[in-house]
Amino acid sequence: MFGPEHTGVMKPSMVGEDFSYYLREIPGAFCFVGAGDPNKPVYPHHHPRFQIDESVLPLAAEWFCRLVMKYLS
Repeated sequence: MFGPEHTGVMKPSMVGEDFSYYLREIPGAFCFVGAGDPNKPVYPHHHPRFQIDESVLPLAAEWFCRLVMKYLS
């Protein structure tokens, strides 16, 4: 959907999520969606200046819907 120039595999990250508890019960995956504007300073989550580029939200929703439809077909 996005092409290889807009996707990649991240290095392992030690984020503090409880998602692993869900994965003990059912198979799943944790995905990150980039939401920073490359023309503006990018601050990490929980930083007081963090800003999300809301224009990516429809793209993320479409990606997730396509993922679900592919899984269900």
